[in-house]
Amino acid sequence: MVSAQDGDTKPVKGAANSWADSMKFQLVNANTTIGWTFGTSTSVYKDITGTSEGRAMDLAALGALLGQPQCGGKYPAVIPSSEMPPATVAESGVAGAAKGLSADISFPSINGAPRGPVMGTQIAKATDKPWSEASTALTNQDFALVRVEGSTTYASTEYDNGVRKATATSKAKRVIVLGGQIVFEEPVWTATAHSGSSQVKEAEFTYKGVRIFGNYVSSAQFETQFAFFKGLIESVLSPLGVKIEMPKVVPPTTIDEGVSISPIELRFENAPIGKYLLTPLFKTEVMKELRQRSVDEDCKNETVWTILDAVENALGGSGKVATLVGGATATTDDTDYSFTAPAPIPSETTPPSTNAPTTEQYTDDTLLDQTTYDDLPVDDTSYDDSSFDDTGLDDTTLDDSFDDSFDDTSFDEGALPFDESVDSSAGAADLDGGDGEEIAAAGKGGSDSTSNAAAIVVGALGLLGALALSLGDRVLGMKNSRRIA
Repeated sequence: MVSAQDGDTKPVKGAANSWADSMKFQLVNANTTIGWTFGTSTSVYKDITGTSEGRAMDLAALGALLGQPQCGGKYPAVIPSSEMPPATVAESGVAGAAKGLSADISFPSINGAPRGPVMGTQIAKATDKPWSEASTALTNQDFALVRVEGSTTYASTEYDNGVRKATATSKAKRVIVLGGQIVFEEPVWTATAHSGSSQVKEAEFTYKGVRIFGNYVSSAQFETQFAFFKGLIESVLSPLGVKIEMPKVVPPTTIDEGVSISPIELRFENAPIGKYLLTPLFKTEVMKELRQRSVDEDCKNETVWTILDAVENALGGSGKVATLVGGATATTDDTDYSFTAPAPIPSETTPPSTNAPTTEQYTDDTLLDQTTYDDLPVDDTSYDDSSFDDTGLDDTTLDDSFDDSFDDTSFDEGALPFDESVDSSAGAADLDGGDGEEIAAAGKGGSDSTSNAAAIVVGALGLLGALALSLGDRVLGMKNSRRIA
C-alpha cells in the first residue's frame, strides 16, 4: 500500500476528514456517555469518493435509551424511531449530491405530544472531484448555564492539484456562560489541515470581544482576567465541582495527521454535593419508596428515574456532567486507497496431449444431464437442517441410553451385564417383541454371561459406529449437495 509521494511516484489522493460541533451536553459515567449534540457538520473524501453529513440534532446514546418501548413493551417509546432526527447525507455520484441536500429539523415528539418548533437546518453536498461539504445553522439554545446564540458549523474536504485539504469551522454570534458572568462575542473555532504538495496544520480560537463580570477586556488582557475569573468561580462553586476550560490546540482523536481546537467546556465533576448529598439521598428508604410509588402510578416514569440515576452517578464521583460549546477538527491521510485490477496471468501454450479427453467427453448429455444430479442421494432435497435437531442427535438421549444400559461392572468377574435393579424382563420384551423371559434367563447363565457382555460391548460399539457413519454421511451429503448446487 502506497503511503508516500516521493520522486516520480504518482500523487496519492488518499483521504481527508473534518468535523465541527456547535454544542454538546454529556452525562459521563465511567466509559458510558449519555447526551446529545446540536449542530454537527462532517465532511470526508476517500480516494475518488466524497461524502458529507449534516446533523442539526444527534441524540446518540440518549436516543437509544429513549427509543426503547416503555413498561416492557406495553407503551411505545418516549421518542419512537419515526421521530428520531435524521441526518442529511450526500455522497458523490448519488442524485442531487452535487447540488446539495437540505432539511429543517424540529424538536421530536415526546410521548405522543406534538413536535416542537424548528431548531435547525442541515445541508450536505458532494462530488467525485473528490469534494464534499456540510453545514448546519441553529436557533438560540440553552444548555445547563450556557446559552449559545446564532451558532453555525461548516466542514469541507477535497483533493485539489496534488493537495489533500480539510477545513472545519464552528461559529456563534454570542456565547453566554454562567448567566452572563463571561460573554464571548462572535467566537470562531477553525481547524485546517493540508498534505501533499502543500503542508498546513493550523487551529485557532478567536473572538471579536469578551466581557468578564460585565466588563469588556482586550485580547491581551483576557488571559490574565480569565485566570482570575476561573479561579474565583471554581472556588465559589467548588461544592458543585464546577470546572471551566478554554479552547486549546490539541492533536486529533484519530490516528490521522491533523489538528483540533477544543471547545469551551463547563463541567461538574467530583462534586462534593453529589458524593455527600445526592448519592446517600438516592440510597435512603424514603427515596426508594418515592421511586417505587412513582413507577407504580405511571410505569413510564421509570425512564425518568433511569436518567436521574445517570445524573447521580456522574455527580457522585464516577463521571461528570458537561456542556461543551464549539470545537473543530481537520485531518488528512496519505494512504493510497485506489484499486487497480491485477493483470491477467498469461497462459502457457503447450502441445496437446494425445491422451487428452476430447470435448465430446465433457459435453456428452449423459454426463451433464441434470436428471443425473437429481437422482443422486445427495440432492439438495436430501439435506434438511432438521436432521441435526434435538430429536435426531440429542446429547441427553445418547448419554441416558449408554450410561444406563452399559455399565463397566459387566467386566467384573461374575457380574451381570445389566444393573440388577433394572427390570431386565421388561427391557427384553421391548427388544424381541415380548419374549423377555428367555433373554433374561440367558443373561443369568454362568459362562454365557461373559459372552453376552462381550456381545453387548460389540453391539454398543457397532451402534456408535453406525451413528458416526450416519452423521458423516449427512455431512458429506450436505457438502456434496452444496457443491452440486
